[in-house]
Amino acid sequence: MLVQTYDTIRTMQVLQLAVSRGFTRWTGGRVRYDRAEGLVAKFEELYAANPDRAQDMRLRRAGHARSRLVLYPQDRELHFSWWLLVSEGTGDVVRREKLADATDRRQRITLREWELLRMPKRQAKESVAWTWRLPEKVFRDRLAHACAVATHDSPHQAQALLAAMAQWPGFHGISHQRRDIQEAMAAARRAAGRPDDLEMPPHPPWPRLLELRGHGVPLAIAVERMRRMAEPAE
Repeated sequence: MLVQTYDTIRTMQVLQLAVSRGFTRWTGGRVRYDRAEGLVAKFEELYAANPDRAQDMRLRRAGHARSRLVLYPQDRELHFSWWLLVSEGTGDVVRREKLADATDRRQRITLREWELLRMPKRQAKESVAWTWRLPEKVFRDRLAHACAVATHDSPHQAQALLAAMAQWPGFHGISHQRRDIQEAMAAARRAAGRPDDLEMPPHPPWPRLLELRGHGVPLAIAVERMRRMAEPAE
């Protein structure tokens, strides 16, 4: 099995792509590095997780639920975050696992500080697309903090905050939030009578679309990397 590379954006893309293709039921958690291969073997044996194309087609035609397992390595904590994404249909995975619904606002998939949700497409009022953003409460807190920082005499702290936000992933939901914060900071600074001297960094490009298969590193390599990190220093 391929594990997603040590790139948060790549993992976010894989999750987003799978859910947009109908794998909206899910369960997930964390697993220690030395148990990860056993977890993968279990899901492959019980639920035929990550089937090849031929097997995937057979399951689809039989009306059975199909499963996609996504692992994301977190080296410092010596574990993998994992998500088992499930399509429509019936089968053992539906009967045995307690599956959440990614379309339910209370059961959204999260990765670090971001949540995956459906939002209206730009310039298409009746269409929606899956994207990532900060949860609403986190966003409101960030917005309030940013506006407070923008009113300081010196623009240096506000400029550092803008530079940090420029490193956020370029998904359109996040881009909208970044733009709202930038505009609110500029307005707060003007309202406080400060010079209009904030430099707005350019927005990062939208991540290039990926295919679901064929990206990542072999699980054995990721596990071995963590095993070496877990060894006591000599």
